[in-house]
Amino acid sequence: MNGALPASAGQLSSRPLGGTVSHPHAAALKPEIPTMKATLVPEKPDAKSPAGADIRFLMDGPTGNLIHSSVPPRQTNRATVHASVSEFLFVLKGHGEI
Repeated sequence: MNGALPASAGQLSSRPLGGTVSHPHAAALKPEIPTMKATLVPEKPDAKSPAGADIRFLMDGPTGNLIHSSVPPRQTNRATVHASVSEFLFVLKGHGEI
């Protein structure tokens, strides 16, 4: 070989990868795919958190919800410990200490 790729390189194959499903009830075993929910971040806050941040409610679910929280520059929020929920923080913009 001269180092060149074969003519078929980069072409899509209709051959299934990894084999096929052969279970007689395979169609019935496929999990339901939930619909995707989309929302826009409201311009005005819906509430204030106990720590003092502006809260905008985005989505509810059976096991939790999603909010958008914004903290103004130089604001120090009070530390809060929740008895029954967990928080995951994702910083979109700015810097500070969490």
